[in-house]
Amino acid sequence: MGGRNGKQRAYFGCMRAFFITCALLCVRAAAQITAIQAQEVRPFFELARLGRVDVVCIGDSNQLQRSNGWDQGWNKAMASRFGLYATGLVSWGEGNGQSASQGYFYNAMPAASSEFLLSGAPAQAEEYLNNPPSLLGPHNYIHVPEGGSASGAALVGMVIEPGCPIGLSGPLRMHFSYGVFSGSGAGSFEPHCRYEAFPFTAIVSSPVVSTRTGDSGPFRLAFGSMELPAEARTRQISFRAVPTTGAVTGPFIAYFMRAENPLKAQGGSVSSLYAVGSKSAYDMAAALMASSDATLTHYFESIRRLQGPTKAVLVRINTGLNDRGTRRWRIRTTSSRSWTGSRRSGTSTGGRPTRCTLCSRPRTRWPIRTRRAFAGIGTRACILRCRVRERRACDWIRSPMPRR
Repeated sequence: MGGRNGKQRAYFGCMRAFFITCALLCVRAAAQITAIQAQEVRPFFELARLGRVDVVCIGDSNQLQRSNGWDQGWNKAMASRFGLYATGLVSWGEGNGQSASQGYFYNAMPAASSEFLLSGAPAQAEEYLNNPPSLLGPHNYIHVPEGGSASGAALVGMVIEPGCPIGLSGPLRMHFSYGVFSGSGAGSFEPHCRYEAFPFTAIVSSPVVSTRTGDSGPFRLAFGSMELPAEARTRQISFRAVPTTGAVTGPFIAYFMRAENPLKAQGGSVSSLYAVGSKSAYDMAAALMASSDATLTHYFESIRRLQGPTKAVLVRINTGLNDRGTRRWRIRTTSSRSWTGSRRSGTSTGGRPTRCTLCSRPRTRWPIRTRRAFAGIGTRACILRCRVRERRACDWIRSPMPRR
């Protein structure tokens, strides 16, 4: 028995030494972590101290991960270092109406059990958030067809909790994008904010907003906002398309919403453009390529419209796990117009889209209306580094700065 116990003690002693050694190696490795070519993205974070900047993330299931993914991590990091001036951009029908846990002390309320539809909008309306077929999960719209209505009794919209870093008690400005349909007649909604805890008192209601052009003009995208005065708030609040006792009258479509603290002139905001489980960088690029120009322009215009004169957006690609087993990245990029969906590689126009598409596709739809203005961004301000497997920031884009 003594020999056996001696062997056990020796075994467990070796195992203990092994785990201690591994722990020390991990601690040493963690202490030596350095940012690769950090000088390339340093200007972005310098701007965060002076003005408003945004981070747009693209990733797999780890991007949201039930409110514990990269989305929360980047929100927490930006909030602790620079502060947050606004929530991220949230879609009204997020997660196909189930919500997808995007946000940090805020989130979309599920719309699946409501009378709002999550598909079937007219083609001209789907151009601004075509999901499907763009598959830009978790984003989706909510829709009420012409002649229909949707009760405000269901929890549809966005909830903001007291711990939200933008400051729930400060003055808030709720932003939203929606569609305006051709013609005159019925079609309206009434943006509304209330407390989502007893006694559920109303905070403010906007005047009724028409969803009609009033003439023969075509369907168009519109943006609106609603002001909330400063007051001490210790209960979560919600932003809705209509009061609980009212109803939205079709035709109606709503795309994105967001809350801003207008008193915060600097800081960051974090949004997730793509967050779908079990998807690789190939799938992310394919989703961006399948998205309409109007969809991507709408998204990035919504991101940048709250920033000041210095526009700055960091595009962060969080991937790698689902890229195992894929073919080695090709150096030459694939044209978004010539990709055929084949896995063959070796040509510049055939084969799967490369990781560079993840940067080039959003950049081609940067919401600057003229090509001359877009060219003014230039390579001096656009850092393109496609080391996706290293999980680093791949691209950041801003408007031209005065020459020093």
